[in-house]
Amino acid sequence: TVAETTGALHQQTAVLSGALKSSNTSGAWGEMQLRRVLEHAGLLPKCDFDEQVRSISRHGKQIRPDAVVHLPGGKVLVIDSKAPIQHFLAAQVEDTPDAERDRLLHAHSAALTGHVEALSAKDYWSGFDSTPEAVLCFVPSEAILATAVRTDPDLLDRAMAKRVLLVSPATLLSAL
Repeated sequence: TVAETTGALHQQTAVLSGALKSSNTSGAWGEMQLRRVLEHAGLLPKCDFDEQVRSISRHGKQIRPDAVVHLPGGKVLVIDSKAPIQHFLAAQVEDTPDAERDRLLHAHSAALTGHVEALSAKDYWSGFDSTPEAVLCFVPSEAILATAVRTDPDLLDRAMAKRVLLVSPATLLSAL
């Protein structure tokens, strides 16, 4: 029974991993994880936070963060949840040789670095009146963020210098 259950679990995990390789699916999964963390923190939709809010940045470009959390005093936290995870998932495949796994994990860190650059360029915080002048980049799994930081130890510092705060479910929950 244990062997059958383990085999079934392995098949379902492979299906889930395959589904998450699509950027649309992984983006939706990140948004769902973000919503769960916000609600677990006791926040209510359309009261304490709004999703997919449209605004205009100081550069005149339309922006649409995944969530805006309302803070006391009319302040807001701007959150984006579309962190890249494809290379991380590819590195988790069971029979991946060590050299290929290392290459994929470095590619994962590089993809997250690229995402940080893109978020910084969007200047999300300029589209809202009162923010900490940064965007929170929600990475939907502790392991995904930890692996990127372990592979590239300066990632968090470089992201903060660009006004992008990398947060995992646990760090976001504790902050909220």
